[in-house]
Amino acid sequence: MKAVFSRGILEVVVALTLVLGSSDGFKRKYEDRFLDYGIYTIMNRGLDKQLLTFVLPTNATDANGGGVPSAVPPEMRFAGSADGGQKWRLDEAALYTAFELRPTLNENYVLEYIPETRILRWLSGWGNTKLWYLLDAGDNFSWIKHKRYDVCLHATDNKPVIAKECDGSIFQQWKFLTGKESA
Repeated sequence: MKAVFSRGILEVVVALTLVLGSSDGFKRKYEDRFLDYGIYTIMNRGLDKQLLTFVLPTNATDANGGGVPSAVPPEMRFAGSADGGQKWRLDEAALYTAFELRPTLNENYVLEYIPETRILRWLSGWGNTKLWYLLDAGDNFSWIKHKRYDVCLHATDNKPVIAKECDGSIFQQWKFLTGKESA
């Protein structure tokens, strides 16, 4: 390929071409690529009625109070579970065209992808390894793709969510539900 693509619209089109084979499936305008920055529950398409759930390790109370929850990835749980941790805030990353994904149970944590180990973890520091954006998967579902690496959040049936190469599968498609929809 002759042209050198800069970040922005061309990056999104190239990413979609890699995931979908063409840019025809991209229905949102570039400037509308995010939902409102607010609070959502996040349901997976492949795992009916299961929500992305933040789980703290048993030896930690919060990001300021001890314990080391950075090694604990998010998990999938049934929507009816009573353990909480199923509400998420999309925070705008001011200098980037991306967002941070924070659990409202403890907003000191940010979902981060570590390319050297290929795992997800919780971060309470800085870096562009914690930036994500959404690609339209149709029917009000989205892929949650890493800003810098070609990986998407991938559900694994009541096991920790993983970061996996974006392949367009239903286990990488997520629906962001507001309070009314998730009730």
